[in-house]
Amino acid sequence: CALPISEEIGGWGTDGEKAASELAGLRRLSARIKARFPRLGICLAGDALYANEALYSLCESNGWHYVATFKEGACPAQFREALALMDADPGNSGAYSPEGLRGEVPDGTVRWAVGVEAARRLVNVVECSETGPMPYHGYFATDLPVGDARAASEIATWGRRRWNIESSFHTQKHGGYGLGHNFCDKEACNRNLHILMQIAFFLWEIFEKCLVRPNRPRWTKVTGRDIAEMIAGVLRTAEVTAPGPGWTYLRRPRPG
Repeated sequence: CALPISEEIGGWGTDGEKAASELAGLRRLSARIKARFPRLGICLAGDALYANEALYSLCESNGWHYVATFKEGACPAQFREALALMDADPGNSGAYSPEGLRGEVPDGTVRWAVGVEAARRLVNVVECSETGPMPYHGYFATDLPVGDARAASEIATWGRRRWNIESSFHTQKHGGYGLGHNFCDKEACNRNLHILMQIAFFLWEIFEKCLVRPNRPRWTKVTGRDIAEMIAGVLRTAEVTAPGPGWTYLRRPRPG
């Protein structure tokens, strides 16, 4: 499950301010989630911005886990130590077998290092490589145990699934949603429009994956945009009746 933290983030002017704003937003959102779902097991997947003590301590205090992209530029000392540990123990390697996919990936391997020093704690680091038709090479830091290639493959698979978030933003920018367009000059209005856009996107994802995709063999000449336009046409022409007395409206209570 991907939870947008846009409503928790303020404005920023530099990359440093952006990083601080995102981490502060994560802390506020995580406090709300923990209060609502105190016993829910959660594993956070984040990019290299979150591979630091802020994320590690937050997950530890909440009893959560994490899988974060691990890059040399973000933490050079820890990165060098992880590579040194992997090179020192060639036995900590094996075939890449993504969880939920078919067997082993041709030309796919994983390596891992256990107990890399990161500020106030030890983390485990997994390296994932593919040299097939779609080559890939990346690293992930995690607090999850890594004892064999299967566990390392599962961690790498979940770390790579973070790219689904990037793909969703790409769809919202270039797939007709209008993400990135300045619809108005009011911050509150833009924020509300963004939240509505996320709701619309999530609903469409459910609709497309649960209804459209299973019937794709029968709808070979119908595109997703065609279906969206048909639904929009029905909504424009459908008769809308006034709500009855049993309807209840939800609104934000006014202060005071």
